[in-house]
Amino acid sequence: MLARMRGLKKYWPKAVIAILVVQLMLWKTSVRRILSKTLPSNAHATSRSFFEPVQMLCNAKYLACLCHHQEEGTFSKEYISKGPHLTRESCFVECSERKFQFAAITSNECICGDHFERYQSIKTSNTCPRKTIQYPDDECTGEDISSEVYILLSPCEKKPPNLDKIFHLQRKDLSSAECYLLCKRQEMPLALTLPQRVCYCGYQTKRFNLKNLLQDEKGSLSVWRTEVPDNRCSTRNFLAKNAIQDVYVVSFPGSGNTWTRYLLESATGIFTGSIYWDMPLSLAGFLGENDDHIKRRYIAIKSHRILQSKEKTIVIIRNPFEALMSEYRRKAFHSHTILGDTSVFNHSDWERFCRSSTTRWLVNNKGYIEQGDPLLVIFYEDLKADPIKEVKKMVKFIGYQVKDFNKRLECLENDLTGPSKRPSSKQNLFPFSEEQVMKLNSNIKELRKFFQERDPSFPSIPAYEHE
Repeated sequence: MLARMRGLKKYWPKAVIAILVVQLMLWKTSVRRILSKTLPSNAHATSRSFFEPVQMLCNAKYLACLCHHQEEGTFSKEYISKGPHLTRESCFVECSERKFQFAAITSNECICGDHFERYQSIKTSNTCPRKTIQYPDDECTGEDISSEVYILLSPCEKKPPNLDKIFHLQRKDLSSAECYLLCKRQEMPLALTLPQRVCYCGYQTKRFNLKNLLQDEKGSLSVWRTEVPDNRCSTRNFLAKNAIQDVYVVSFPGSGNTWTRYLLESATGIFTGSIYWDMPLSLAGFLGENDDHIKRRYIAIKSHRILQSKEKTIVIIRNPFEALMSEYRRKAFHSHTILGDTSVFNHSDWERFCRSSTTRWLVNNKGYIEQGDPLLVIFYEDLKADPIKEVKKMVKFIGYQVKDFNKRLECLENDLTGPSKRPSSKQNLFPFSEEQVMKLNSNIKELRKFFQERDPSFPSIPAYEHE
């Protein structure tokens, strides 16, 4: 019997490939079903009106240069803004937004006001000294501080985006549904439509991304995310054997390890590995899941265990209340993505799970820190708040030079969730007893103390305690 099982082992890779082929065929079938004349219902969820990062047009006239001793009694300082990166344009915008008529600019101040007396009798002169802001050709010159004064002839206005320089102009006279389908057929992840029935297709860029955009109140531009993956970050490969040193991503279960793997794979184009074999994750695209992690051909390797030797380690730490609920859901529903019915938390299994997991959260995180050398600590809450910033930290720590890294990050911003991140729960659920809360609060304080004693340079544990 044992010999027969060994003989079947060689067929496992072919079986996995066959399953992936079936999944691909099912996906293609579902895609064909939505190729109709109407916009798919799920596309409406991503429709919003956007402009590219805000740019303002200000119409201002230069009036005079005032020395610091001339300003008193001449210019009413009704609003003052300070900053090391002050520019003439940013000062105009500040004063315009507050409906002031005049703007005066020094080396580090923007002064807004409505009354400027005797400006016609004050002439620009080289005897009026000042430090320039960022413009070497300013009319005010010299070494001492003084102010340039401008009158705002009209309110500053938003500068509309020049879409022709950002996207492909595909066709005119197309409805939103027709534009969506056209961009999808051309394998573009974004479809943009204007009220004039103009259709644009393209990718996210630094000039146009779905995270840092100003919403257009007039709704002049609608952005639709098609079902086409952005191929700039969807391609992944294995490294050559023993190409880099092993880097482990370790965490207590339910702390976002799988999501971290997705972010790293998308940002680097290199598969992550795992010490486990999770078939659902393998089918979701984590092809390093069922590979031999000893081959050292991954950008990082997943583990929930305390490592047996000193290793280069990224530790993901999450609020234990949230981590326990997340891991219990995975166990109860055998899924990384299903929220499921909250009634499972009323079962005796939940109490048994909490008894073992409250202490394990503390023990594991201490062990991860002790065995990490070198070590990078990432808090799940920071990762959720700014994934791109934290991914940059991790890639820098790993030390791998990524080709077209910035383009991959632009692409990643378009889909930060991935296929295996459980959606955030909108239910106000807190299934912990008073005893469980006291135990977890005590463990949080102990881990915080351990961090401070271990290395004062470690980041501080967030205020995870529940009142």
